[in-house]
Amino acid sequence: MIKLILKYLPSIVIPTIASIILTMIYGTNLSPDDYGFFSLFTTSISIVTVILFNFMITTVLRFYRVKKEENQHVTFFSTFLLTSFLITVIVFLVTSVFIGMKIGLLFSISLLVSVFLSFYLNQMRSTDKHLTFNLFKAIIPSLNVLFVLYLTYSNNLNMWTVIFAMYIPMSIVVVIYTVKTIKKSEIKFKYNIRELSNAASYGFPLALAAMLNTVISGIDRYIINFHLNNHSVGIYSFAYRIAELSMINLTLVIILALYPQLIKIHDTQGRARAEHTLNEYLKLHIIITIPFVILVWFYGEEIISLIFHDYVDSAKILKYMILGAFLLSLSYYTNKSFELTKTNMIMVRLLALAALVNIILTWFLVPYYHLMGAIIATFVSYFVYVVFSIISARNILKVHFPYKLFALVSAINIIIVFIFKSIINNPILIEICLSATIVIFINGVLGFILYKRKVLNF
Repeated sequence: MIKLILKYLPSIVIPTIASIILTMIYGTNLSPDDYGFFSLFTTSISIVTVILFNFMITTVLRFYRVKKEENQHVTFFSTFLLTSFLITVIVFLVTSVFIGMKIGLLFSISLLVSVFLSFYLNQMRSTDKHLTFNLFKAIIPSLNVLFVLYLTYSNNLNMWTVIFAMYIPMSIVVVIYTVKTIKKSEIKFKYNIRELSNAASYGFPLALAAMLNTVISGIDRYIINFHLNNHSVGIYSFAYRIAELSMINLTLVIILALYPQLIKIHDTQGRARAEHTLNEYLKLHIIITIPFVILVWFYGEEIISLIFHDYVDSAKILKYMILGAFLLSLSYYTNKSFELTKTNMIMVRLLALAALVNIILTWFLVPYYHLMGAIIATFVSYFVYVVFSIISARNILKVHFPYKLFALVSAINIIIVFIFKSIINNPILIEICLSATIVIFINGVLGFILYKRKVLNF
């Protein structure tokens, strides 16, 4: 299992480093209003993607390897790419009417390249082409950083150029890979409506689930913008970006390795073995993520206040947002119970409940409690989903939340941080660096001991 994680580690480490650099630049050179617009633009891309394309994207991850073994992969893959292109043309025509041709074109091109990139990445994951996958995941954010650095140096960084800096590198990589794939005859002008129909039957529940997940994590920005303003969206989104850096990227390191392996184990060794593997990964997840939750809770406010002066208000909400991000990371594991056993409609119903709770609470809490209202709503909705999904999966593919391990890891890390906060008061950066170093080291030792004692048994 560790080997699998290490195989995909560069695909997380390099984008995370790039994201840290970009966060530093955005936090010191973009106003909250500009960052709010940028966040709404990228969130809109994500929402349209999950609504219109996600049923095909998830189908590629699940079945491309099978189709390749049956020598049907070219028609299978080409059908989805051609369909996506046609849908994007329709999106362009519609958006041009409502938001203008120039913005509609920018939105549609950004949408198309991000969708094609998702197809290619899932194709690589399905066939375990981890080297190419890692290369893609490294090149795009690295080029993004270079573009943003140039724009910053030339004093041209704003809400529009930051969008270009994000999607131009993506476009370059997608175009080059598309041409290469066409030359290798892995993409042809072939179309099979049956493949689309099969994808719909398998992928629509997952697409609906992804859409509801996006509603839970993204609809709050639109409600905040409606009740408050773009500035508040920027403050909220920046805090979310910090929480995402410290939590979601850590989770993806595990999930990228987990899901293809879990599919293979479930299909070849049965449900019981897949259940065991899923729960062992969940234990590892607790050991890896809890230390960062504790560090962000105690030091996140100081870091933002010290470095990002325009986003001081983000510092006040970060410690609460990290708790919601932790619950979101747990949902990646509970989802697998339904995805593997093809009981996706149970997941959809639970996510619909959580999304409804989120929308209602956000709508009524934001006018009174502002950004804290949105955080409370998101936390409650994810808590509802995680608890009910664990209960609902008991007779399907059971998720055993490791309460004792959770308490042990939390207690150890809180004690470590309290000790350092009582010993070292200034300067704050030295305290943070020392605390983080000791926390990571002790949790590494703890993980090794648990592995040797068979508490972690992969």
